[in-house]
Amino acid sequence: MEAPAQAPASLLRALDSARDGLVVVDASDVVTYANQGAVAVLGGAVTDVVGHHLDDLRPAREGLLRTAIATARAVEEPTPFDGYDSGLELWLEGEATAGDDGEVVLAARTTDARRARDRQAARLTEDLERALDRAHLLLRLSEAVARPRTVAEVADVVARVALSGFDASFAGIALIAADERSMSYVSLAPLPEETAEAWAVFPFTAHTPPSTTARTGRAHLHESREEALADFPDLGPDLETAGVHALAHLPLIAGDAVLGTLAVTWSEEHAMSREERGLLSVFAGYTAQAIQRATLLEQRQHVAETLQRAMLTDLPQRDGLELAALYRTAARTARVGGDWYDALDAPDGGTTLVIGDVAGHDVGAAATMGQLRSMLRGFAADRVEPPSALLQRLDRAMDRLHPGRTATAVVLHVAQPADDAPCSRTLRWSRAGHPAPLLRRPDGEVVDLRGAGDLMLGVLPELARGDTEVALEPGATVLLYTDGLVERRDLGVREGTAALEAALAEMGDLPLPELLDQLVVRLALDAEDDVALLAVRLHDAGPTDPTA
Repeated sequence: MEAPAQAPASLLRALDSARDGLVVVDASDVVTYANQGAVAVLGGAVTDVVGHHLDDLRPAREGLLRTAIATARAVEEPTPFDGYDSGLELWLEGEATAGDDGEVVLAARTTDARRARDRQAARLTEDLERALDRAHLLLRLSEAVARPRTVAEVADVVARVALSGFDASFAGIALIAADERSMSYVSLAPLPEETAEAWAVFPFTAHTPPSTTARTGRAHLHESREEALADFPDLGPDLETAGVHALAHLPLIAGDAVLGTLAVTWSEEHAMSREERGLLSVFAGYTAQAIQRATLLEQRQHVAETLQRAMLTDLPQRDGLELAALYRTAARTARVGGDWYDALDAPDGGTTLVIGDVAGHDVGAAATMGQLRSMLRGFAADRVEPPSALLQRLDRAMDRLHPGRTATAVVLHVAQPADDAPCSRTLRWSRAGHPAPLLRRPDGEVVDLRGAGDLMLGVLPELARGDTEVALEPGATVLLYTDGLVERRDLGVREGTAALEAALAEMGDLPLPELLDQLVVRLALDAEDDVALLAVRLHDAGPTDPTA
């Protein structure tokens, strides 16, 4: 190989101005040539490099450049290299080419800038992935705590999300009692029984992580058991029993009120990054909102059930007639409904049955329902009138007292048996936009008592209404119901009514209370609306025995 010093001056100038570092070493690893670009690789001025052995310079004996030189000589082919030289403390890439005499030409360039860009890109990628993971976790948290409708359901969801999203061993919700004298965990599963008993209820003023967090409204985060014991020295036995080595307690704040504390624990020491601490804080905020919402729903549910129970009266007992009723609130909502039923002795000795539904699912609908029921009950007890007249009087009263409200109803009258037909009764009814009652005959045939279907209440109060009659035979069953029994999002009213008719035909011989239960189980176990049912069965003349 021709020595660079013997090359034309123009070539030497070109080599010196090259951006890559060019170094030539002889068979004994003495540098015989180095251009200006080599300074960035080997360090020092050119005069400090040329004529020196590589051992006197920075490349490590086992470093990238020395390995590339040795490999080029061994394979006698150009040898590329790309990596970190520990002696030079540089990222380099290039190629080593060996001549027949052992001389090696190195073309090398530093890649620190590229490596820095790669590292920056990698960091940006990692940051983006962490941001996406965080966004995904936040979405999971918000979706998970939005579904529960009871405090117990919230606690269950919180525990599952914490275990999967934060790799925790336990997560629980401790709520402040109404009198602010104590706190209690909604659930302590899967903590040991001894720990669960000790923490089921504890004083609000106690020096414990959950109570202190709730009192101060400030989070307490402990990455190790030692940190926790430094703040709460009496906590040692409980931490030991539960196998807890790290714990986080965050206040559950909704608006201006502190509801309690969210507790999250780990079975090993757990370093909480700034990002994770932020996620825990957001998690606590979502949890507080879910608890506030669930508490409100439970309170409304209690009000609704109390109101509905107040509307339920004892059913009259008449010889030869068996009556049963059932009211079931919606499975997935705590909305106050307008469904009602009633049954009372009529002035003529017969029995009047009523079922109705005020439009709406709010307190106003429930209040209207209560007043309509009371008015209709008074009308029916006041004088002997056909069902159509009772509905017309109620319609006019509703127009004056509750303008703008609408409702559906069925009024049904079971007459006393006639002297010449003691085993049969006349059934007379009028229907105001309500689902038609169903009649199951003794042979199992089911027919709908559609009759003259008039408009619902609250539309045309002066509308003349009609009645329809049918004879009842011993063993016949009449079922009145509200639309929640047959109407669902995944099932139309027609299909739901057909399913009800089939179920009534199949199970109609069951005792009435059991029949109503089974109809709800089969058709409306997860109903999205309230369900009211009222049934009457005609027996042979004589005292009624529902258990017979």
